[in-house]
Amino acid sequence: MEESKILIIGSHEMRADISVCLCKRFIKLEARNEIQGWRMALKEAPDLIILGAEVCGIDGNFCRLLKADPRTRHIPLILLSAVLLTDTDADVSLCEPLTNEKLQSCINNIFRLRKTFSYHTEDKSIVDAQSCAVGSPDFMAQLIQAIEENMHLARFSVPDLCRVVGISRSALYKKFNMHGGMTVGELMKSLRLKRAAHLLKGKRLNVSEVAWEVGFNDRKYFSREFRKFFGQSPTAYMIANNILFNQPHRA
Repeated sequence: MEESKILIIGSHEMRADISVCLCKRFIKLEARNEIQGWRMALKEAPDLIILGAEVCGIDGNFCRLLKADPRTRHIPLILLSAVLLTDTDADVSLCEPLTNEKLQSCINNIFRLRKTFSYHTEDKSIVDAQSCAVGSPDFMAQLIQAIEENMHLARFSVPDLCRVVGISRSALYKKFNMHGGMTVGELMKSLRLKRAAHLLKGKRLNVSEVAWEVGFNDRKYFSREFRKFFGQSPTAYMIANNILFNQPHRA
């Protein structure tokens, strides 16, 4: 299996700390500033970029540059910061001090989700008409759209998803099992949590409201799953993104 490449952009101390945290199955690339990082991102096409806040900047311009350019906008970004930052275009923001467990959990979840999203480009073999439909280039986009449009419904489940996209459960499960990674249920949960993270940056909803908005009617369960996925609680995530306003009781 080809090793994933992770580009670490930041100070010498930050790069050394992250390199220690990363396991040996990753190819580690390093850059000391945004100019060197930009050139390396274009040349090496990394699978993930980890940015120090000193590189991203308070205004998040470097994150926006990476997400605006068609050559790099598909690369997931993890932003590490010891201070509260305003909204950036990073996929995940982690607040220092950073633990090995938190970083590894975040990286693993990003790669698992990415593998599931991209599976349809790797194997187009067909078994029957329904398998062909699942393997078509547009199917994953259709699947994700159906989940996003219905994720606010707490009872929206895999059978409901199958009815919306017009495929049997057996055909859907078969295709997912062929490619490993996430199950259909895990994909649905991941998309809900990603939407929750986006809403937590939005300055309008508290944790309970966000949970309800993405289909979790149990706040404790939502918080537990959010922590598993992002390595920190929803409230900590809000604090790390500087969006708690002056209303400490809303969380």
